[in-house]
Amino acid sequence: EEGVLLVEDLDTKRQPVPALEAIYLIAPTEQSVSRVIADFENKSKPTYLAAHIYFTWRLSNELLYSLKAQAAEGLVDRLRSCRELNIDFLALEAQGFSLGMDDAFHLIYSPTATDRRHAVCAQIAEKLLTVCVTLGERPAIRYKRVAAG
Repeated sequence: EEGVLLVEDLDTKRQPVPALEAIYLIAPTEQSVSRVIADFENKSKPTYLAAHIYFTWRLSNELLYSLKAQAAEGLVDRLRSCRELNIDFLALEAQGFSLGMDDAFHLIYSPTATDRRHAVCAQIAEKLLTVCVTLGERPAIRYKRVAAG
């Protein structure tokens, strides 16, 4: 109905379809970007005719430069669009969403998971940022500073 031929997982072995353009909806990680680049490494026989890349959230400058450097030959010539969608959350209903982090509470408050606490909090902050950007909100954040010592 929408003209989509097939939907495939980026982590699986995919058959080349060089006559069609590919739409990639991916997380901005080195692994996913590397897999897209690999699809276009063979300039004479690319996996797809062209690429439209949509990232689920903000692409870091570091990863953008990496993408640009690694893809100079094959992908850049066939890249038709590249966008950040800011959709790193699940809209469950009109007034509710989920960050899809079922283990976050445990990782933040568990005495045995202290080494991952900061990373989980940073991930939650990034995901909440995508919600705010998507909704066009600019929240005022207030917090109590904890005295050093």
